[in-house]
Amino acid sequence: MDFGLSFLEGGHPVDPNQPEPGLAAEDQADSHHLSAVLMSWNLAASFGLHDRLSLEVSLPMRVNQVSATFGDSHGHDIEGFQSIHHRDEAIVGIGDVGVGVRVGIVNPGDAAGFSLQTTVGATLPTGGTVENPFVRGRSGLEHQHMFFGTGTVMPTVGLQLGYAFSSVSLAGWVESRLGFYENSEGFRPGSRVASGVGAITGFGLTSWRFLLQHEVDWEAASQWGDEPAVNSGRTALLVAAGVFWSPAPPWEIHVLLKAPYYSKSVGDQFDIPFVTSVGVAWGANVL
Repeated sequence: MDFGLSFLEGGHPVDPNQPEPGLAAEDQADSHHLSAVLMSWNLAASFGLHDRLSLEVSLPMRVNQVSATFGDSHGHDIEGFQSIHHRDEAIVGIGDVGVGVRVGIVNPGDAAGFSLQTTVGATLPTGGTVENPFVRGRSGLEHQHMFFGTGTVMPTVGLQLGYAFSSVSLAGWVESRLGFYENSEGFRPGSRVASGVGAITGFGLTSWRFLLQHEVDWEAASQWGDEPAVNSGRTALLVAAGVFWSPAPPWEIHVLLKAPYYSKSVGDQFDIPFVTSVGVAWGANVL
């Protein structure tokens, strides 16, 4: 189980094609600003079918606590403003379940510490989706841009390799999630590729491990028909640090912190200062 937490900020000028219904031009907001606390729980299980083959399942759960403010043409907040576009709210739901298999191409015992694994699977359309927010906005209807599912099956492919020295291990990985088609509401999720290279060591301690890693995260913009979805499409470079503690086998607790130092996005985007996660893992032989 893994718990993640991040704080987001973002804003954008008002689209002139999507005014608030029933308001005169002089009463319209000039800008929208959002802040959000994103919380996630990811329950994952791995079932060993063979020493080189395992089945993996993950269930993501999400809570987004969103706060919206609206500004006039002078940059001042408009008190009590009501909008069809954004609102103060808590969005709760599950995401798309992930299923896959992990294959140990080279296990550490095969080649003196070298390991090579691959994962193949898919995310399933279990998370909630919404109607096209651009169409609803232009029709003067309340709509939602945040949701937790894609409404599609997205293939996933990954590769992980590592080499263990006497006191430190090096690891590299790449993971991809591919969007191929639109869901029933016309939403096509953007493909994503993430990769990382890092080192992990215990500094001679038996119950502790420490991770330092560099990551690259690329995501294509999602689409609503021929319009790019807001807050999608990004290239980011991140540094990650983590601590892993095993109080007693087979338990392990970890804390991870990721901070982007470069980010380039498509369209209006949230600023993400950092992402942190805390996790607990337990393993046992059941076969």
